[in-house]
Amino acid sequence: MAWWEGVDETRLLIAPVPEETGNGIGQMLSLRRPKSGNTACYLLVNGLLQELHWFKQSYGSWFVGDYVCEDGSLYTATPVDPVFIFLPIFEEARMK
Repeated sequence: MAWWEGVDETRLLIAPVPEETGNGIGQMLSLRRPKSGNTACYLLVNGLLQELHWFKQSYGSWFVGDYVCEDGSLYTATPVDPVFIFLPIFEEARMK
């Protein structure tokens, strides 16, 4: 089971605003990080690939409208060039 399945809690995500041309629906992807090879979570929205990062302070909360995010955690999405994701795959293919 992935980390987002079965989560009923509201989370705070800071991400670039999707362009008006697409449908704005995103897909969560698990891809390998180019440097370490470990899997990481990525968000694909309207053709823009973004890597998700999680940040949590020891003490803190977020007030979002009428909701309080009690644990103070925060997700950020930073744009990633898809070429960097494919570089290790290209390198493996070149070495064969």
